[in-house]
Amino acid sequence: MGWRRLQALGNRQQAALPGQPRLRHGGARHPKVSECTDPRALGVHPAVRPAKHVAGQQRGAPGAVPPYVPRDADDSALLADGFASGGLVIIEGPAAAGKTRMAYEAMHRHAPGRQLIVPSDPAALRGLQTAGVRLADTIVWLDDIHDYLAGGGLDGPVLDALCPHGRWDVLLLATLRSEARRTLDAAGLDTTVRRAIREVMGRARVIPLSRALTPAERHRAQQRRTADPRIAAALDQHTGAGFAEFLAAAPPILRRWQSVRDSTGGAIITAAVDARRAGVLSPLPRDLLRALHACYLDPGHAYLPGEPGVGDA
Repeated sequence: MGWRRLQALGNRQQAALPGQPRLRHGGARHPKVSECTDPRALGVHPAVRPAKHVAGQQRGAPGAVPPYVPRDADDSALLADGFASGGLVIIEGPAAAGKTRMAYEAMHRHAPGRQLIVPSDPAALRGLQTAGVRLADTIVWLDDIHDYLAGGGLDGPVLDALCPHGRWDVLLLATLRSEARRTLDAAGLDTTVRRAIREVMGRARVIPLSRALTPAERHRAQQRRTADPRIAAALDQHTGAGFAEFLAAAPPILRRWQSVRDSTGGAIITAAVDARRAGVLSPLPRDLLRALHACYLDPGHAYLPGEPGVGDA
């Protein structure tokens, strides 16, 4: 194969690589892990607003997210082996347990020089397989991998195409909510999809992450409490939220939802939450939300003149 044909093939493969526009650094080149310096761009929850300056704490504006508190799972042999051997690593735990932040910190620690690919949608991985793209020295970022699994975008053949046997430098790094895992194990999915899910999960290195801090993790957090007021607040709070949940502003978000549950906006959120609890993983169409949300409104107020509708919420 001549040089021009090689170059043309490389250009076609590069064009087939999907990525979030927010991660592009001009042209078609995908950034290296070290160039992605904002965890929020990769799905890390925005942190609570810092409290006013507290005596004894360092001065200066806190960053967009607090300093990272290492988790015990950071020392997992499965995690290190994934970066060394390639394949699929899944960090699994409850919502807002810190899974995405742990994955973000892990790839910066283990693979800062690798190319980072963030698929634009759940079907993009199969598009890579179809295009015959051969990845090398790459991290494929799969936050909320249940979207890829439930939608049929990731199965054994796709995994083989992206991480062929002996390809140690390509890692699919994923997160999975425990709640979504239970839905994936339910009987409502297509048989082919369920078979694909079992195959993929059987080949993954799954690293559990708990909602509560262990004593060792809490000790590490205590060592960082003077570095950022949000860490101190998360350690001292008594809301019942986990450490990472508090940093992600879960308590005020819950209070705000509860305060507007009788409104159109609150009813829409409640309908969406219940749909997810019932096993609906895909985004809800507007027409379905319009039909569902009325069930959560007081019939005497649902259709009052001037009452905002779904399109106004």
